[in-house]
Amino acid sequence: MSYATTHEVWKNLGKDAYSKIRTEVVGTGDDTTTIFDLDHDNVISSSETIYTGGTAITSGYSINLDDGKVTFTSAPISGSVITADYDYADIPDSWVSEILNQANEEVSASTGRIFNSTSVSDEY
Repeated sequence: MSYATTHEVWKNLGKDAYSKIRTEVVGTGDDTTTIFDLDHDNVISSSETIYTGGTAITSGYSINLDDGKVTFTSAPISGSVITADYDYADIPDSWVSEILNQANEEVSASTGRIFNSTSVSDEY
């Protein structure tokens, strides 16, 4: 169980710790191309929104956060402009995620307990 997400870590570090990109034109659909490159790598997880033809989409694609590659499950229709909003940093998201995982393991090993980040305890 994670105590924090990489997106929460970056937000807590402050607005100078990462950069925001809004309405980046990623490409144009041609009925065959399924992989598009963002201008930046090291995308922060949960910060991205992908649009086709101006409409936000929530499925049908994946993003390699470290490489900034957007892969659609099926090619966007011909002529549809693909844009993206996202945040990126100097450190790969996978590194921050690994640090969080190690911290979670250390806390659990030290306390002998596994905490649920979504529950509130009245223990103290």
